[in-house]
Parts: sequence; structure tokens; C-alpha cells
Amino acid sequence: MTVEQPDLPSEVEWPEQTKRWWKALPSTPGADQWTESDWEYLMTTALVHAAVWGNGDFTLLGELRTREAAYRITPAARKTAIKTEDEQQEAHKTTPLDMIAQRRTEMQSGKKTQRRARA
Repeated sequence: MTVEQPDLPSEVEWPEQTKRWWKALPSTPGADQWTESDWEYLMTTALVHAAVWGNGDFTLLGELRTREAAYRITPAARKTAIKTEDEQQEAHKTTPLDMIAQRRTEMQSGKKTQRRARA
């Protein structure tokens, strides 16, 4: 079940960069499918974002990038995801040789069944 984006908690003093980042999240492709647990994860990600942008804790940049990539928030993450999906589709393409081999297997299975039926 998808849910609407919650507000950032008012108890936290959010940096302007984090407020803008949070406001932009619903425009992320796929955000319309995010569930309550997704938004909870992203709320924690907002805390990491705030630590980086508000407190200058750049040791958390790797964590922030990893979390953003998990939800394809950045253009680089979306590009990688698209490339991966394209590679998967390419790997699953059926060639004419595959179709011949499959037909041969089906025919051999059918012949064995027919032979057994005659015996």
C-alpha cells in the first residue's frame, strides 16, 4: 500500500538543503509506489542528509549515497538501474538457436511419450 509523504518532524532543526531535498523526493521516479516503511527509511536518510549538510559531517557521505542509491534518488543511481535492467533484458533475449533447441527438446519429449503409449 502506497502512502503520501509524511512531514519532517518538527522536533528537529532541519537544514534548508535537507528541507529542499525532502520536498523533491516525491518527484523521484517510483516514489508513487513507496510504502510507509520506505518513508521511514527515507526519514532516517533525512537525518543522515541533515548531518552532512547541516553539521558538515562529511564522514557520512558514503552512507548518504548508499541510501539515496537504494531508492534511485540520484541521476547516477537511476542511470545504473536502467543499465542493469537493460542488461537483464539483453541476457534474456531468445535467439533462433535457442528456439530450435527448445523445439527439439519438446519434440523429443513428445516422441518418448508416444513410444511409451504404443508399448
